[in-house]
Amino acid sequence: MLAFWLDPAAALPIEHPRGHINIEEALARARLGTERRVTRPLQGASLIITDGGPSDWFAIEAHWGLVPPGTPREAMREAASRNLVVRIDRASGHPATSALWQLVGAGEKTRRQCLVPVSGWIARGDRGLVAEKPEGGWAMLAAIYNTVQVNGKVITTFTILISEWASTYRDGLHSMPVAIGSNRRTSWMHALNPAGAIRWSKGGLEPVDRRRLRQRR
Repeated sequence: MLAFWLDPAAALPIEHPRGHINIEEALARARLGTERRVTRPLQGASLIITDGGPSDWFAIEAHWGLVPPGTPREAMREAASRNLVVRIDRASGHPATSALWQLVGAGEKTRRQCLVPVSGWIARGDRGLVAEKPEGGWAMLAAIYNTVQVNGKVITTFTILISEWASTYRDGLHSMPVAIGSNRRTSWMHALNPAGAIRWSKGGLEPVDRRRLRQRR
């Protein structure tokens, strides 16, 4: 992924057929502006996190590009640039996420999984840049976040989890962000253990359905 965006509320449909929305959708909508918000590497975006029960969810601002625990201040920017995405099947052993992945099931106050609301994203495929948009108008992507202190200020950073294939998937792409459907988001946010979260990713958490917007050759 090279960038992603989130459209204003007027452009986003309500997912529930009866007109209801889930808590994570309500939180995301509350932070929307009047114009499309585009996030590029190291720039800000909205995250949905939890530090309590199923209803104790919050929307916060964070920077795209994970800074792992223990990173020296002078190396933070370089680390963030390297950790924009991480394969979900390697998260437990990846240098950037291994310590954080152990916190996924360690307790409510230490959870590090989160959701990133997006309306689309841009990726580089075999045939050039491809812009992708979820069929439903927007999606919630699985991500891992961490907090660091810079000059006494707490900053939240995150990486987006992806699924990757050895062969070309569609549009010349070899990977896709992991999008979590509305009926599985609570399970992801409150996964009891890392192994369980990995099994979810291989079973129910499939890459989002999408349609090609444009392709540059």
